[in-house]
Amino acid sequence: MTDLRVPRRIEVIGDMGLALAVSVALVFSAMAGLVTFHTLAELFTVVVAFAIYGVAWHARRVASDDYLLVVGIGYLAVAVFDTVHAVAIEGAIEDPTNLATQLWVTARTIEAGFLLGGLFVMGRRPDVATINLLVLLATALVLSLLAAGWFPDMWTPQGGATLVQRVAEGAIACALLLTAALTWAWRARFAKTTLALMIAALLLKAASEAVFSVHGIVDNAINGIGHVLKVASYYLIYRAMMLACLERPYETMFRELAEAHDRLEAMVAQRTAQLTGLVSELERSNEELEHFAYTASHDLQEPLRMVTSYTQLLRRRYEGRFDAEADEFIGFVVEGSTRMQRMIHDLLAYSRVNREGRPFTSFQASEALEAATYNLTGAIEDSHGKIEAPEPLPELLGDSGQIERLLQNLIGNALKYRRPDVAPRITVAACDEGDHWHFRVADNGIGIEPRYWDRIFMIFQRLHTRREYQGTGVGLALCKRIVERHGGRIWVDSAPSEGSTFHFTLAKRPPEPIRLTEPAPA
Repeated sequence: MTDLRVPRRIEVIGDMGLALAVSVALVFSAMAGLVTFHTLAELFTVVVAFAIYGVAWHARRVASDDYLLVVGIGYLAVAVFDTVHAVAIEGAIEDPTNLATQLWVTARTIEAGFLLGGLFVMGRRPDVATINLLVLLATALVLSLLAAGWFPDMWTPQGGATLVQRVAEGAIACALLLTAALTWAWRARFAKTTLALMIAALLLKAASEAVFSVHGIVDNAINGIGHVLKVASYYLIYRAMMLACLERPYETMFRELAEAHDRLEAMVAQRTAQLTGLVSELERSNEELEHFAYTASHDLQEPLRMVTSYTQLLRRRYEGRFDAEADEFIGFVVEGSTRMQRMIHDLLAYSRVNREGRPFTSFQASEALEAATYNLTGAIEDSHGKIEAPEPLPELLGDSGQIERLLQNLIGNALKYRRPDVAPRITVAACDEGDHWHFRVADNGIGIEPRYWDRIFMIFQRLHTRREYQGTGVGLALCKRIVERHGGRIWVDSAPSEGSTFHFTLAKRPPEPIRLTEPAPA
């Protein structure tokens, strides 16, 4: 994109040219009389001084240049003293010349003090409101001291400018030259345009004070030259303030935002790298755990099947040949090995959800429900249960065998955990929720206390003893694993003796299924 902004070097030349034009205009106005010229010059500088203060005050929260902020606040006192000086020189008070000179020297001293002192607060983010209050209080105090006659005479009718005035003007000129030198020495702290304007303004102000140290009242042409230099310096300071606080604030803000953005991106990249490492480590750990579970359950099946077979054979052949206690012990062994066989079988099924899941294809959820219901025919007939699907179920994208197992487990639990003497009624429904299908499997069973709602989905977690209800505690954990593979989640709403409603969602566009490598045979 083309940059339409004027180059900064041209801006500086233009500012200096405009300042020179104003100065020439004041020289021509002096032809009408030195008093008129003085009035116009002071009016211009008073307006500019108040403008400098206004820019600094309104930009105090966004400006990045602490130096110009402090200098701008200081110009409030300069503007006040210059205003009273202009009024005094016009003869609004008795014997104005000495007071006018005192006011002039006071204003220049304050101005030089802020220009020099402001350099030493750069980068410290000073409290502008506090400085503003102190400036107002100090201005009122100094004006009171001047009115009370506590200041030394700066001008007498007989001798004109006094030695005190000439020494003060010379000291102010030296302070301004020192400020210019320090500003140049610390130029890296300033923007290039601001630096050029401030150096030019300080040199002009030093020249102005040098002129006034030679002659310092309005009825002399040398005094007019000093005012021309003062007007030019005020304007350049005003332009520096405008550039730093108003015309360039967005550049400053965008630069800071860009730097903050870069820092944030670096932090995000660092955290992302850390999280990527943690995720990779977690995935590796999970894969190792799943591999272990698969291997353990797979490899334990054969020896456990042998133990179960021989204990059952031992029971058939030798039951009754020993005492009752021996028969009881053999029964414990048979029951324990059978239960262990069921647990290993369920653990193997749990580990196979991701390892041996089939690719996702489109199928009708109603077909999966019919297959699950058919597999539970015996349990349905024994419990006199009834399974309903009041509305058509949607078409799904997923592993039809796993969705069938999911519905079979949920319906099987509803049939198992029924209330005594109450025939189970199970309702299966689904609704569209944008990116997901929301399924509900509701029953009229014994219900679940709220404190167990999360626990029941953890593997091998049971809420009842095996004498009350058979099972291994894997069924709902398997349901959760299947649902998560299909990009959804599962939860339950329930209350004791009021039944349960199991909710699960299935993504319409589930993530690509994960296939883990089958362990090599030993």
